[in-house]
Amino acid sequence: MFSAKSCSSQPAWLWRGSAYLMAVLGLSCAAPAALAATKPNIVVIVNDDLGWGDVGYHGAEIRTPNLNALAKRGVELNRYYTYAVCSPMRAALMSGRSSLETGVDAPIALDKVLPLDATLLPEHLKRVGYQTVMVGKWHLGQAKTEYLPFKRGFDYYYGFLGGFIDHYTHLTPDGNLDWQRNGVSVREEGYTTDLFTADAISQIKSRDKKKPLFLYLAYDAPHTPLQAPAEVVAKYADIADPIRRTYAAMVDHADAQIARVLATIESEGMAKDTIIIWVSDNGPETRGGGTSGGLRMGKGTSFEGGQRVPAIAYWPGHLEGGKKLDSVVTVLDWFPTLIAAAGGKVPQDKRIVGHDVMKSLRGDKVAQPTQMVMGNHAQRAGAYYESAYQWPWKIVRAPAALLNAAQGPRPGGPGSGAAPPAPGAAGPDDKVTLLFDVVADPNESNDVAAANPQIVARLLADLDAAPRAPASLSEWGGNGRAGAVGGPPGGGPPGGGPPRGGPAAGGGGDRLPGGGNALQGYTVEKGEPVAEAAARGAVLSRGQQ
Repeated sequence: MFSAKSCSSQPAWLWRGSAYLMAVLGLSCAAPAALAATKPNIVVIVNDDLGWGDVGYHGAEIRTPNLNALAKRGVELNRYYTYAVCSPMRAALMSGRSSLETGVDAPIALDKVLPLDATLLPEHLKRVGYQTVMVGKWHLGQAKTEYLPFKRGFDYYYGFLGGFIDHYTHLTPDGNLDWQRNGVSVREEGYTTDLFTADAISQIKSRDKKKPLFLYLAYDAPHTPLQAPAEVVAKYADIADPIRRTYAAMVDHADAQIARVLATIESEGMAKDTIIIWVSDNGPETRGGGTSGGLRMGKGTSFEGGQRVPAIAYWPGHLEGGKKLDSVVTVLDWFPTLIAAAGGKVPQDKRIVGHDVMKSLRGDKVAQPTQMVMGNHAQRAGAYYESAYQWPWKIVRAPAALLNAAQGPRPGGPGSGAAPPAPGAAGPDDKVTLLFDVVADPNESNDVAAANPQIVARLLADLDAAPRAPASLSEWGGNGRAGAVGGPPGGGPPGGGPPRGGPAAGGGGDRLPGGGNALQGYTVEKGEPVAEAAARGAVLSRGQQ
């Protein structure tokens, strides 16, 4: 189900700072070729908390010329679904398994880990000859060395382990450093988006050219704390809301940095042989500057604003460019799709619930799965948002208290469109079930559950039949050590730029009871091995060393 745009009507594609040869770019407008005889390089780029309405090609006031160009030259995924919070999305990408089944149903608890019985995507790619590199945010386990990326399939890792940090100091709110390279902490100056970009470029240029490359580049922008280079913030002086203004600058700057990575892929002669996937990890924090572009709600909920996000696939000569794909693709699908594209064998494991969607991406007419269960986003112990689909029908189930307290648009900010309708009556379990036709009613403004009891019953049966972990591994789900997550959307001085003094108020990692931090014991001093620090039990917190 494609809607095509004429390739001849598209302007020459100029990455910011690097002009692409049209002869090369024209490959993306040619008819798709057969799958590559040689193994393609694979580059997966993730932005953090970027909403449906936060990219230029969806009508945002934010300037994203490079993502706009990538969408025009690649395949724009018009119905791409993900989990509505961070760790579940990353767990699904790495494992192909559902958040309900793994127990990673919200930001992962400080002492928990994506189950070690999962063989992750980089491990599968290593088996078929890939060099595997990760740069950026992990958020899938940090309490032990064996939980870290370089112990779970990546040859190389540079970045931070927790949910979020100050973008300039790389500190958590407790003053702990969460910044490392392969288990050895690093103290260095710089804005996280720039540092991630520079390291990714270095890894591309220094790669083992005898092997195909898998690069997972997980940016932390535009996640709070809202900080951006002052000169970029100044470009958005016409945005009255200071929160939206800084958020827009973070997205704008990320777009420019992604362009540098893509230009390096071109200059290294890799463009024809590289699959590029770009996605947002989940919907926007609507009180932190983002917008879901009219879709209902945002991050942390199972409404469309939390789960439907922008995404693009690009593979010159193999995926016909200038297309908008209306078939459903989910984050769970990348695991089997990329393993198969790499010539690997997708495990015959019933826990892997994604599908190989390469034929759909290529424009082939194939039968699409019409059923999927997403959600299970823990908000607190025993309280979940859940959703299930039988296309085009979707149910959302959640405790009445969650729906009654659900956040609407932030006063004075862009929010997520009109305030949501009041939920229906709660059932005997104090949960409300809503039904929507998300094709006819993409903004989920009309709950039709009462008029369609049989459809509701079918979808509830799917939701209840989905395999579930014995307990949540999240800090919100009541299992594992809890932490204080998030904070005010601000952080840093007015107008962006590095903070003055300590970590920004709105950022940071996940706190342990008593003010400690899961990072206590490791990544606390420059050059200190993680394992040694953990064994010693060193603690570095604000104001004490």
